[in-house]
Amino acid sequence: REFAILTGRETTADLALEDQGTLFHVDDDAPGEGVGSAAKPYRRIQQALEATSEGDTVLVAPGIYREEVVLLSGVTLLGAGADATFLDGEDRRGVVEIDGVEDVVLQGFSIVRGQGKRKHPIDKVVPSFGGILVQNSSAVRISHNLIISNTSAGGGGGGIACYGGDSTVVITDNLIVGNTTRGEPATWWLARGGGGVYFA
Repeated sequence: REFAILTGRETTADLALEDQGTLFHVDDDAPGEGVGSAAKPYRRIQQALEATSEGDTVLVAPGIYREEVVLLSGVTLLGAGADATFLDGEDRRGVVEIDGVEDVVLQGFSIVRGQGKRKHPIDKVVPSFGGILVQNSSAVRISHNLIISNTSAGGGGGGIACYGGDSTVVITDNLIVGNTTRGEPATWWLARGGGGVYFA
């Protein structure tokens, strides 16, 4: 596996200039359900993601999005900036799941109040990530996000949890603050982790 935490000069504007494939638009203030165009955007991020193919980009307008987001292979998810576009777990679900995919980008969001669950390979489901889960995925880029106030209640990672021997992740120019993790007796086998970032 390969994990890296870097600092660099790539910005949201830089990424916007790259080849984006088909563009899908999301705006939580949009009237109706929309079709993903600039004139008729989707209201939910997951709706847009499920319409994408590899190489496409989902552009998310400023707003607060209260949903769990599951990324798909080959897709860029681009917010309007961490000061404007919020993914909110409401302290009852994980925020972003990147599981079994490749070549994805997550950029330009505030990721807040997440508490998610990960399936134990034997017999349980336990909370083991808060903001972002990366598991068995390759060529993942997480950049220019604010990851704050996320909690993992059973070990793992509060802000970002990276699992899987084949995962490759680059974490660049994020602000990761105020995230927590804690172990509980019922989950002693996973009662270790990192409040900010956890690699396993």
